[in-house]
Amino acid sequence: MRIAPITRVTAACASRSWPNERLRAASTASCSPSTTPSRPTDELRVLSERHEVLLLPGMEIGTDVGHVLVYGLDRFRPELLEIDTLRRIVIAEGAAMALAHPMRPFHGGQHAARENYEQWFDAVETINGDHADTEGGPFEQLTSKLGISAIGGSDVHSAQAVGRAVTTFEATVDSIEELVDQLRAATTRPRDLRPRNPIE
Repeated sequence: MRIAPITRVTAACASRSWPNERLRAASTASCSPSTTPSRPTDELRVLSERHEVLLLPGMEIGTDVGHVLVYGLDRFRPELLEIDTLRRIVIAEGAAMALAHPMRPFHGGQHAARENYEQWFDAVETINGDHADTEGGPFEQLTSKLGISAIGGSDVHSAQAVGRAVTTFEATVDSIEELVDQLRAATTRPRDLRPRNPIE
């Protein structure tokens, strides 16, 4: 099993000398900084080699039904902001998409209706490091019912926050193509690695 913080690593993902003991214990972690183009770049390859950690690119797109994480597209285009168009392009180009933090209020309109999850998304971020939802919560139960992937994302903006929530994969992921395949096959599982206060 491979443990990977797969979403929105914006200021961290340095090396095996992680600032976070939980990730160090996870050994070889993969990070997907989703503020980058969704295909590997020379810069990401250099960083991966230098720091001995797999970096896979992705995009977080603010669509008309909420934020969507996209893996496998080569570049951003304005038409990706419309969910039906985004879905058509993702399918045509062999990419994958996940609804990000559905538990968070969406100020741009209405969140994607749950009855559309299966139509639009390969995965749903059921645990987000900035929210209280944890393993086995309502969104994870929904993805299980629908047969789509549930993922965990740290949603980090600092090195200290890397690994608050992660995604586990049944098989090793060594490329963006393998990541897409695992998301589409619904073989992922979210993990909440945030410390919990003991019950008194």
